[in-house]
Amino acid sequence: MPRVRAAGAIYHVSTQANRDDVLYVDAFDRRTYLAFLARTAERHELQVHSWALMTTHYHLLFTTPNADVDRAMHRLNSAYAHWFNDVHGEVGHLFRRRYTAVLVETEGHLHWCYRYIARNPVVAGMCERPEQWKWSSYGWLYGPPGPRHDLPSHGVHLLRHWGEGDEARRRLRRYVDTGIA
Repeated sequence: MPRVRAAGAIYHVSTQANRDDVLYVDAFDRRTYLAFLARTAERHELQVHSWALMTTHYHLLFTTPNADVDRAMHRLNSAYAHWFNDVHGEVGHLFRRRYTAVLVETEGHLHWCYRYIARNPVVAGMCERPEQWKWSSYGWLYGPPGPRHDLPSHGVHLLRHWGEGDEARRRLRRYVDTGIA
């Protein structure tokens, strides 16, 4: 089935590891993945709004100013898979199948995606509160100081759908905590 490719579209993208193996063995793998994501975002002008790196999969929420979600995701997943296999002495497919890209068409769906991605580590039993997961945009925004991430859109796009400044931070946090926008 062909994927929808549209300029200015917002996508919720996820990918699962092959055979339920891990995508990230350690913090170095996660930092490396984020570096690949940063390069891909810069090259394809992706506006990254939210993300979570789990153990066997990841979630991304981003806008594509160009109609090139397929090329961006191919670049990201291919680069990381080759790097992972080289570093860990693996061969073959790292990912179970092609990424899933769900087109986000309403504000309600967009807000649901923010909450779903932030709460994914809690639902998976990896932490008790979403801000405790340092490998997510939500943990980056609200958690204790942790690893710094150099995604080009962090300062601009993570809160853009929630308003301005401190009020945007309060709105997002309230929504993630309660589900009430």
